[in-house]
Amino acid sequence: MMINLDDDTNKESNPTCFISYSWDNEEHKEWVMYLASRLQSNGIKVTLDEWHLQAGGDLHLFMEESIRNCNYVVIVLTPNYAKKANNREGGVGYENSIITGNIHKHLRQVKYIPIIKSGNLDNSIPEYLAGKKYIPFLEEGKFEENLKALVHALYKKKMNDIPPLGPNPFSKKEISNHHTSLKNNNDIIENEFINTDEILNEENNKYILIENGKKVPYVNSKSVSNAECVIYANILVEEYENAFCLQHFESSLHIDNLEYIIERYYSTFYTDHHRVSAFNINQETCSWFGYGPLNFITAIKDQYYRYKDLKRRGEKIYHHEIAYFIDEWKDGIFFIGGQPSKVTGKEDSVTVDKISIGFIFKKMPFDTNKYNDFFGYFDETHLFYENFTSSLETKEMNTQINNETYVIDDPYKKNGGWVCGIVGNNSEEINFSDSSFVDKIIVNFNTYHELNDKCKYIITSAKSISLPTKCFTAKIINYKANWDLL
Repeated sequence: MMINLDDDTNKESNPTCFISYSWDNEEHKEWVMYLASRLQSNGIKVTLDEWHLQAGGDLHLFMEESIRNCNYVVIVLTPNYAKKANNREGGVGYENSIITGNIHKHLRQVKYIPIIKSGNLDNSIPEYLAGKKYIPFLEEGKFEENLKALVHALYKKKMNDIPPLGPNPFSKKEISNHHTSLKNNNDIIENEFINTDEILNEENNKYILIENGKKVPYVNSKSVSNAECVIYANILVEEYENAFCLQHFESSLHIDNLEYIIERYYSTFYTDHHRVSAFNINQETCSWFGYGPLNFITAIKDQYYRYKDLKRRGEKIYHHEIAYFIDEWKDGIFFIGGQPSKVTGKEDSVTVDKISIGFIFKKMPFDTNKYNDFFGYFDETHLFYENFTSSLETKEMNTQINNETYVIDDPYKKNGGWVCGIVGNNSEEINFSDSSFVDKIIVNFNTYHELNDKCKYIITSAKSISLPTKCFTAKIINYKANWDLL
């Protein structure tokens, strides 16, 4: 859910803000992008270099226009930011020059809002911001509380109501019983700040498939032999060679319950820097694969129509589907899968049987309570953490591949997004699955290229990891490739 503001919020005007920060490291940049996305989800139009400054754009002009045109400048303070600002170093130093030249114009109105991400008052606040009231984002557990304060500031809303003025206790007038009824604006219901729909849509659009110039939720591929559920995803395979696993089993779940569990996962672990989500649905003659949690649910609900299309094409159907969804996040991989049942044309009649729901951790998690809470949805849960030694496989290649469908990263950029992969034609030379063959695979690039580029693609390697499921076999394969402009 989004943050609730007072009823008199001006819904016709959305505040705008520019985020000024230093490029301390990749983790810090990801945190800033997450903050920006949360502000966006609360109706605040954010200008951010990672979103709006194209390659080759003038950085100084971008800073000047952003600071001048936005209602607010949110300044993310760290010791490195303060050092660069005080010494006039790099982009931070240039922004500092612009801000210090304008800050005296806004003494009676708030335009510059500092927030402290790391460090302390002594080493994180630049000289020109001394005396400014700041919002501390130092404690990770208080992110939502501080976000609420920032959103209220950007909407010019008070966090708490001022109590009504009572009578003068020393007045000669007779004092009647005076009771003040105060609304407690600090009461926060569980997950008040979490907009699950926003999170699911964001994850669903991190990677999209473009087939024949149109966006598609999943790709259809022909399968041969008994199907192994193969998920094509650009994950950090090596980090799971010696890991831990936690999983739960259910005999059957209705599709609505499955959808709720996925929503519960993202609402529970929404701050954990999700990288990529992908899925595969496989049976003996066909395979369907794509990206995103909403597309996964759509593909399962589409079973009747998928099978109807196969019958129309005269293909033999064996109803033994296996469906798996994975999401790689900060601490590991979340997976959920099972066997979708044969259904009628009604979407709400779908069930999934023999469900596996679990996590693969890079290392034993420090806080295990949130996982127990996550699985608290089930009446009976027998959870135990076990060592997981993955059957990690690698294969070096040097094979050209033809493309049919593009995989697009960041589709909201003005140039239409970056091509980060293709759906290519598989061959016996390339195939990296032991028990089955599919005629199409997703190949991920080491570097991205623009959508309109004409390229030649060479697969350089493939790596795989098997999920520790006990019901059906499932594997993640990461094909890597380079490209050359034609």
